[in-house]
Amino acid sequence: GKIETVVVSLLGIGENNQSILVIINNQTKLVFRIGLRKQLEKNMKKEFLNLRLIPEHLGPQPLFFDHSKKIIPHVYSVMSYMEGKSKVHWTDNDLRLHAKALAALHKKKFDYWRTIGKKKQVFDLYKKFNRDIAGFKDVLQDKDVVLLLPVMRSYLQEHNFLFTELKRFSLIHGDVCNNNILFYCGAIHYIDWEWVSIRDNAEDVARIYSRDADILPWYIKLSDKQLSLFITQYLKYNPDKTLKKRVEVWNNLLLFTELLYFKWKLKHFKTETSILPERHYEYSLKLLVKSFKRRFNMAPDKS
Repeated sequence: GKIETVVVSLLGIGENNQSILVIINNQTKLVFRIGLRKQLEKNMKKEFLNLRLIPEHLGPQPLFFDHSKKIIPHVYSVMSYMEGKSKVHWTDNDLRLHAKALAALHKKKFDYWRTIGKKKQVFDLYKKFNRDIAGFKDVLQDKDVVLLLPVMRSYLQEHNFLFTELKRFSLIHGDVCNNNILFYCGAIHYIDWEWVSIRDNAEDVARIYSRDADILPWYIKLSDKQLSLFITQYLKYNPDKTLKKRVEVWNNLLLFTELLYFKWKLKHFKTETSILPERHYEYSLKLLVKSFKRRFNMAPDKS
């Protein structure tokens, strides 16, 4: 039909993408996702292609992808707009909704895993961790990292069999943290699918929570009772004998990776794109360091 009005507004700026909301004729809502980092352009294309595989109600519909950089000097995609708002405080019913939605996303199984590239059979979490920390080489001499890294390596090595024995994998969101989850009219919508991949479904389940460090907006703090409710609800829809233990391992790994990232972020803060003030990262980092000292039964931090 004829385009009569177009209203453009900034929807949000992340550390990797900028999202623009375009409303046509006061009715049709589209989101333009514009890449801000050249090194993640492959992820944007992967996101666009894999969005075709997810259940329609869980995420946006991919409409157009342009990597030419002729219209604007960035890779961008166009997709449908997902209604809703993220929450700071979750109810038990919110946890049940999230568990059911994740189980629906993870329902289809694959006999291989992959991110970008070739299909792979064996998922080695310990090797993945060692590859990933290479990206944080300029903070590996930090005193907290020197103290905690060997313990984390030993912990992952001890539990690695849980992952190398996996035979089936799921399509996962890959970054289903608190600020990428929108609540709308009794349903849940997920946004920002740039890390979508076929991998261990326990990774998505583990990403929402922290037991003892309130580091919003990324994670919500859950009590043992709330965590048990969440995982039990997920398992009702997607039975999995070792999921509970894998979730615990993933949660430790994800939060430790955040610790490394916050260290790196603060070291490069003046030259990095940031959506939150420096003090927010400093506060979250302090909580994470204390959390891991408790988790690994180390001497408490007296600072």
